[in-house]
Amino acid sequence: MRAFQLVEWQQPPELREVPVPEPGPGQVLVKVAGAGACHSDLHIMQAPGLLRWPGCLAT
Repeated sequence: MRAFQLVEWQQPPELREVPVPEPGPGQVLVKVAGAGACHSDLHIMQAPGLLRWPGCLAT
């Protein structure tokens, strides 16, 4: 499937091919036909170090 991903801080997001996730027990897979970006999404893409947790691009 295609995913629009933030790969590197202060760089434009990239449209990438990623594997379709497999739902586990008690989970469902939801197909999203469309999504949008809000103004706060744009701020996050431009703010290095704004988000910090294990595995986050900011660490």
